[in-house]
Amino acid sequence: MKLGFIGLGNMGSAMAANVLKAGHELTVYDVRKSAAEELMASGARWADSPRAVAQASDIVLLSLPGPVEVEKVVLGEDGILAGAKKGDLVIDLSSNSPTVLQRIAAVAREKGVEVIDAPVSGGPWGAKAGTLTMMVGGDEKAFERSLPVLQAMGKSIVHVGDVGMGNAAKLIHSMMAQIIMQGLAEGMALGAKLGMDMKKLTAVLGKGGAASNILIEKYPQYGLKGNFEAGFRVDLSFKDINLATTLGKEMGVPLYYGNLALQKLVELRARGHGDKDVTACLLPIEEMLKVKIRVPGPEE
Repeated sequence: MKLGFIGLGNMGSAMAANVLKAGHELTVYDVRKSAAEELMASGARWADSPRAVAQASDIVLLSLPGPVEVEKVVLGEDGILAGAKKGDLVIDLSSNSPTVLQRIAAVAREKGVEVIDAPVSGGPWGAKAGTLTMMVGGDEKAFERSLPVLQAMGKSIVHVGDVGMGNAAKLIHSMMAQIIMQGLAEGMALGAKLGMDMKKLTAVLGKGGAASNILIEKYPQYGLKGNFEAGFRVDLSFKDINLATTLGKEMGVPLYYGNLALQKLVELRARGHGDKDVTACLLPIEEMLKVKIRVPGPEE
């Protein structure tokens, strides 16, 4: 299958590598050509623009920062639609605005090009392992056509509805995860201030109603180890939760806790933590309470 991939950041490059390993022909583009070096060494071909990627491909995948970038790459003067032909398929893996994506899809359909959205969850580690969860919105036939490609990158692939609904599901997921993350931070901070053994506290929480992947997997890999320099960045979470709360306004749905979570992310960015992992929500609480919320590893 002739595939194109645009956007080779931490997530995009790992997903593109898995597409290549699955045996597909791959043409790639990024604003930084250096981001494509490893993929080209593995057999991918470079294109000088999104238009050139579309000309060389039947299916083009996007992994971009957000709505502005997706709109430019698809609809721009040198964008995908300028080089696409009737029957082509665009798969947007980015976290995007459902309404923006629906508008893009309508324009593309006039040219005979189908657009579906398949935003992902699972972080850089899941992208590398090919175990991402993918929430897909779009035409049923387009979804079926996309499956062999998506299966090279994800383990759990769910068709949730029409185009844009994949991103709606992703934004809801991201908002709920961020609310849980910040709630857990407050609870663990109370335990730390009381002088509790944090290893025992998190073990108990992980067996009860407060259990979640964030508590059992995310926090132990990052914040509870004092590792804030990798993973899913605060800036990216801010983008997702901002999109989610904007969607709530568009639909007339009050999102009280979602907006509180957004303001905590605004605070983290104001404190200079935008490029840190989202578990950096522990840092302001630690500073205020003069405690450390940590669980030593077995070697410590």
